[in-house]
Amino acid sequence: ATYYISPTGNDSNNGTSQATAWRTIARANQLSSSFQPGDRILFQRGGEYRGKLSIMSSGAANNLIQVGAYGSGAQPIISGSVAVTGWVQHSGNIWRAPITQDIKYVYVNGALQELARFPNTGWLRVDQGTSTSLTDSELTQASGYWNGATAVIRTTNWSYDTAYVSAFSNNTLTHTATGNNLGTWQWGYYLRNKLALLDAAGEWFHDRASGMLYIWCPNNANPNNVTVEAAVLDNGVYVGWQRHHIKVEGLHMRHQTAASLRLSGTYDLEASNCTFTDTRQAIYSTGSNQHFHHLDVQRTYATGISLL
Repeated sequence: ATYYISPTGNDSNNGTSQATAWRTIARANQLSSSFQPGDRILFQRGGEYRGKLSIMSSGAANNLIQVGAYGSGAQPIISGSVAVTGWVQHSGNIWRAPITQDIKYVYVNGALQELARFPNTGWLRVDQGTSTSLTDSELTQASGYWNGATAVIRTTNWSYDTAYVSAFSNNTLTHTATGNNLGTWQWGYYLRNKLALLDAAGEWFHDRASGMLYIWCPNNANPNNVTVEAAVLDNGVYVGWQRHHIKVEGLHMRHQTAASLRLSGTYDLEASNCTFTDTRQAIYSTGSNQHFHHLDVQRTYATGISLL
């Protein structure tokens, strides 16, 4: 069978013709373990589909399961973000809106925003430290001010670590272990992820406890008048453990928090003519006998393609 998904579809349809297309990835996932060799799952070009498509079935050597596109126009977008709405003014240029999912990235009109940080640009310097603390004479805030923040620390000349601050007093941060003794190397670091640090346009903060996202939009814009998207899903297309004889073609995946295309021990799989943008990683595969070609990979925040 060929299953069609369209922005104008309806999940109560049977999905087996363009006129009776489904609307969401969630509806296609209801058959994720039931797809048969030769089945095709096609997204209408020009549309955007928020969600994670899971393929838990296998094709056959001469009868692949295919995930692709139909119609004309731009590649269909598989998005790992949700649109955030319902903004109310919090204070000054800072606005807030409810969102309960964990957030990794935030975009305004497609542009990546900065998690609230100090300093807003550049790095502070460690005067001295251990694997669980650092002292910096420039940290003159009151005791406890930095509790709950995260510190991004260059701990060696080749790596950075994220540590969680549990205590602060007398110019000293106490944090989770990084595994490296900072000594007096004066490595750079910065602090982030506190509402108090949201003090410039282009920054955001998510309070997990209250399920509230705070943002200061570029150009002091009202977020109700722009498109704010929060990346919440790990993968765009996930192919299950040791599934095989599958082809993924002609899709545009973006805003995933892990790998846009995640292949778990798969084999005899092909991915071609796909676009990956603004995502942590394009492809992460632990499989074998796979063919990747004619891919457009742009603006990944980790390794573009990882094959293990």
